[in-house]
Amino acid sequence: MAFLLTYWALSVFLSLNLIAGYKLYEKAGLKKSDAFVPVLNFLKALEMTGKPKWHAALLLIPVINFFVFISLVVDIARCFGKRDTKDHAFAMLLPPVFLYMLGNDESVEFQAKVQDLDKIKKSSTREWTDAILFAIYAATLVRWATFEAYTIPTPSMEGSLMVGDYLFVSKLHYGARTPKTPLQLPFTHQRIETLDMKTYLDWIQLPQYRLPGFSEVQRFDAVVFNVPKEGDGPEKHPVDLKTNYIKSCVGLPGDVLQVEDQVLSINGEVAPLPENAQHRYSVTLKNNMSLEKVQKEFELSNDNIQGIESIGVYLIDLTQEQVQKIEKHSNVVKVELFKSPKNFTHPGTYPNSVFKKSLYAWNADFYGPLTIPAEGMTIELNQDNIIRYFEIISKYEGNEKVEIKGNSLLIDGEAAKEYTFKQNYYFMMGDNRNNSLDSRFWGFVPEDHVVGKAVFIWLSIENNSQKGFFSRIRWSRLFNFVG
Repeated sequence: MAFLLTYWALSVFLSLNLIAGYKLYEKAGLKKSDAFVPVLNFLKALEMTGKPKWHAALLLIPVINFFVFISLVVDIARCFGKRDTKDHAFAMLLPPVFLYMLGNDESVEFQAKVQDLDKIKKSSTREWTDAILFAIYAATLVRWATFEAYTIPTPSMEGSLMVGDYLFVSKLHYGARTPKTPLQLPFTHQRIETLDMKTYLDWIQLPQYRLPGFSEVQRFDAVVFNVPKEGDGPEKHPVDLKTNYIKSCVGLPGDVLQVEDQVLSINGEVAPLPENAQHRYSVTLKNNMSLEKVQKEFELSNDNIQGIESIGVYLIDLTQEQVQKIEKHSNVVKVELFKSPKNFTHPGTYPNSVFKKSLYAWNADFYGPLTIPAEGMTIELNQDNIIRYFEIISKYEGNEKVEIKGNSLLIDGEAAKEYTFKQNYYFMMGDNRNNSLDSRFWGFVPEDHVVGKAVFIWLSIENNSQKGFFSRIRWSRLFNFVG
C-alpha cells in the first residue's frame, strides 16, 4: 500500500509543476487561482487543451502518470503555438521551466484547443524526429522506474542462472532510485568502448533517494547491484554508473555469516544449497586429453572447465549429477572435491583485500564469522571492528574524513569509540560458490547500490560457437521466472 500511496503522491507532485504556468490559465480564459490547487489544476489543464476529464484517472497508475503528465504539457505547448520539435523536447525535459517561460512571454497567446488546431503537414524528417524523441523519453522512463534488461556474463550463478540468460530486472520490487547522474546518453551505462569515451558527465550529482517498493530485499533473492569495488582501473564512476553485478543475497542486515568447509551458515543455521549448485572438482585422468576433448567427452560447456592443475588433472565446476556421470567414464581415475585448506589466508578476501595484508586466516571456503551492518546498529570501535568496517564507514556512510591512527578510528579528526551505521548492508554470493567474485572478496553491498531483483528470463543462448543460432537457444529456459 505504501508503494501505491507514494506513486499517487507523485501524481500530486506532477500537478504541482503546473503552478509554474499559472499565467497560461488566465490567457486561456480560466481562473489564475485554479493553477495553485493540485489535481484541480490538472483537470483545468485538460479542459484548456480539450482532453477528456477521465484522463485524470490515469494519474493513479504508476509510471503511466508520467506519460499522461508529459503528454498534457506538450498539448499545452501546442495550444499556445509552440509546435516545433525543440519546444516539445524542452517541455518534456523541463516542464516547470518551460511553462513558466511560456506564461511570461507576452507574445504568446492562447490559440485553440488541440482538436481545433490547424493540422500541420509534417515532413518525414519531422515525424521521425518526434517519434524517436518520444520513444527515447518513454524507454528511458520505463527503464528507470520499472524494468531493465540484463544479461548474465559470467558463470558465477550457475546452475541457477546461466551464461547467456537474458533477464528482466524489476526496479519496482525494492523501489526505483532517483537519478544521481542526469547528464548521460540514453540506453548507455559507462562507456562506448569503440569510441573510447565516457557516456556521461559528472558535473551534476544529485542527491539519491529510493522510492518505496513492493518488498524489502529477501534472503536468496537474485539481486542486481552496482558493485562497490570499481574494478575499472583508476577511473571512478558515480554510484548509479558503477559496474552491474548479479548475485544471490545470502546475508541480510544484522545477520552473522560464516563459511566453514564450503558450508554456508547464517545466524548459526546451515543455508540450503541452490538447486543444481556446482562445486569445483579435481578430475584425474588415466590418459591426458586436450581441454577441447575433455569438454566434448564429458559434455561440458566452455564455462565448466576452470584450468589444468597438473598433467592429466583438470579443475572443473560440476553439479552432483555431472560428478556421478564423469566418475563412470573409462578414462577417469578419480574425482575429488577441490577446496582451500583451513587457516589458509587468502590475501584477496575481505577485509584483507582492503588493507593489502593478511589480517584474517580467511579464504573462500573458510570465511568469517562476520556480522553484516544494519541501519541504526551501533558497534564498539575496537581494533577488530575498525578493520572489518573501516571501508564502509569511510566510503559509503557520507563521512567527510575517516582515517586510522594506531588502534583508533578518527572521523573528522576526532577519535570515535563507537559507530552507528546510517544504512543497511547486504552480503552477496554467487550460487556457483567456487567460481564467484563476490562479497567474500570485495565486502558488503550498501543499500544505495542495490538496483533491482531479477524476475524473468526472456531468452537464453548457450555459449557454444560450434552450434547454429537456433541450436544454441535453451528453449526450456525461455519465459521462466527466477527463484
